[in-house]
Amino acid sequence: MIRSVSLTACAAVLVAAQAAHAELSARDVWDQWRDLSREVGQTLVAGSEETAEGRLILNDVAVTIDMPDGRATGTLPRLALAEQADGTVRATLSDSYALRFDMTGQDGTPFGMVLRSDAPGLVIIASGAPGAVDYTYSAPEIALRMEQVTVDGQPMPTTAGLRLTRPTGSYRTGASGAAIASTMAADALSAEIDAQSPEAEGRVSVTATYSDIATETAGPLTGLAALADPAALLARGVPMRSSLVHGGGALRLAYTGPEGDLSLSSTSESGAAELTLADGAMAYSGGATGMSVAAAATQSPLPQVTLDLTQAQVSARLPVAEGADPAPFSLSAELTGLTLDDAVWQALDPAGQLPRDPADLALALSGTASLPAATRTGAGAAPELQTLAVDRLRLSVLGAELTGTGNFVFDGAGAALLPGLPAAQGQAQLRLRGAAALLERLVQIGAIGPDQAIGANLILGMFARPAGEDVLDSDVVLAPDGSITANGQRLR
Repeated sequence: MIRSVSLTACAAVLVAAQAAHAELSARDVWDQWRDLSREVGQTLVAGSEETAEGRLILNDVAVTIDMPDGRATGTLPRLALAEQADGTVRATLSDSYALRFDMTGQDGTPFGMVLRSDAPGLVIIASGAPGAVDYTYSAPEIALRMEQVTVDGQPMPTTAGLRLTRPTGSYRTGASGAAIASTMAADALSAEIDAQSPEAEGRVSVTATYSDIATETAGPLTGLAALADPAALLARGVPMRSSLVHGGGALRLAYTGPEGDLSLSSTSESGAAELTLADGAMAYSGGATGMSVAAAATQSPLPQVTLDLTQAQVSARLPVAEGADPAPFSLSAELTGLTLDDAVWQALDPAGQLPRDPADLALALSGTASLPAATRTGAGAAPELQTLAVDRLRLSVLGAELTGTGNFVFDGAGAALLPGLPAAQGQAQLRLRGAAALLERLVQIGAIGPDQAIGANLILGMFARPAGEDVLDSDVVLAPDGSITANGQRLR
């Protein structure tokens, strides 16, 4: 949504700069903005024009955005383009404008809202030559606000806003369909959402602030436009890359309702995310460092629960191009240095029987899968899993550690392993350290009874074999006949 508003407002997003070796006219810039808008299904029509001494002033610019599920319309009161002595063009626009969105949900319910943009002091400099124009921009502040939300004609008590403090950036464009690249940096980004149920039974508010924002995006203009229609984007396999980094921030969520209040807050020291679409695959990676999460609820026996995490990282690479041949995929997640605050430990284990070392989790999967056409046309088919490898599994918590690897091959013709998961054959190797010691400590703090500990040890002895002091190994085998065994003992 923000992308569409920026493109159709022209100035707010068509930004970038490089040294000019040819002069641009104000008319060149205006013509390019209209051409680029048409490429992404939008139109810009000036109500009137004024020209004088290298200046082009466009009044009451009508903006129309056609989308698969509706339309957005609005008017930019004034856009001024002024030719400079160095061959560049300086653009300024009205401090504020608004777009009205009238859309229809998947269930046919009408939905509407107004998206207001405020960018006082925004200045854009265009340079280069017609057909290959670069832009730079800067502003004290750029703010977007969603208001006047309606569903099926009824007003909804919902507002949302996004604000950039001292943003600067660049945007490079070429000929129609050519590659574009943009960068943006801002001292801070803040966002807020406030929503109440129509029956006024509950209210949710979310606020977020992040510092030292930097983004980069590269890809064809048509690729950015396709983001409005994810199905078309996947079908075309448009190559593009987008990344974001920040220097730390805070997020807060609060809920109030008849059943009680709930609050959740988190902070981080830094974070990054990157999305790439290329070569028939979508790749994502993201993470944060120095995280702290606190939660409180009126019905909780503890006034607040706080978790600290040294680092969190996730990544995925998934095939998005249709084809009968299997394509590689991968998924991974890693949580490092998870700790609980002393108040939680005091409630759970006042005598200090349990180890309080930071917990760690690492999981890495890879394999191959094919993507039927129905998946991408919305017919509901799921990707067809061909092979799966557990490249790494490690869970370390409360003094115990579970590690493992495995390889499996899937056959759609056999009996389903689980609902939605085809038949498989293969083997996983698991190792569990410190299980006996953990069970003993759980008995000491009264979390489980002695009989339960004995039963757990008997089960572990049945499905695993000793491999050292308080170390157990187990081979889990999925056989071609559909049977599952662990340490030779049949599970299914």
